[in-house]
Amino acid sequence: MFAPLLDNSVWEERPLIQGAVEVLEISKMQEIVTTLANLQDAALQLPDGPERQNALREIKDFQIRLAAFVRRLCSTA
Repeated sequence: MFAPLLDNSVWEERPLIQGAVEVLEISKMQEIVTTLANLQDAALQLPDGPERQNALREIKDFQIRLAAFVRRLCSTA
């Protein structure tokens, strides 16, 4: 399983999170990252075929949407 750690310094460097930490705490983000890594590992265990490709596509789409959300969160703080 690959679950990258979120670097707390990223959050500390910006005057970002007075309200944002209340919305999405770093520990919750780490939980989401770990869950995504687990989902990707599970998808990779599926046999090659459309089901596996669909699962990987859905995971990638969610990762992209999550990254966009985090960018918006950081830019508005």
